[in-house]
Amino acid sequence: MSINVSLGKGKSVHVSFTALTGGGSVFYTEDEKLQKALERHSRYGKIFRLDRSFVDDEKTRVEEAKETKEQDVAGAIVIKVASLDDAKAYLVETFGISRTKLRSKKQIEEAAAAYGIEFIFE
Repeated sequence: MSINVSLGKGKSVHVSFTALTGGGSVFYTEDEKLQKALERHSRYGKIFRLDRSFVDDEKTRVEEAKETKEQDVAGAIVIKVASLDDAKAYLVETFGISRTKLRSKKQIEEAAAAYGIEFIFE
């Protein structure tokens, strides 16, 4: 499925939803302006909707990860996280790293090390 969304001031964007294997489709964005434009679309709530559970879960994980920061003796920032998903969410939110570059534990740890971060998994 695809739709055109007006961003205002004569600008519009073509949004393509990705088909899911079990049926339906999905579109992810971190762009708040685009999200608001999608919510203003005339077909919002009829052919597509916002999954609040995903938004709330992601924000909660990032906030929890930020709260567990500690300064290590060696100068690296040690962050306690419950899972790889929490570590990934932290890196995406804090440093803007693409999720596609964080698919394995090794990639997550290497990206964290590049920013002087060390994750402790609880």
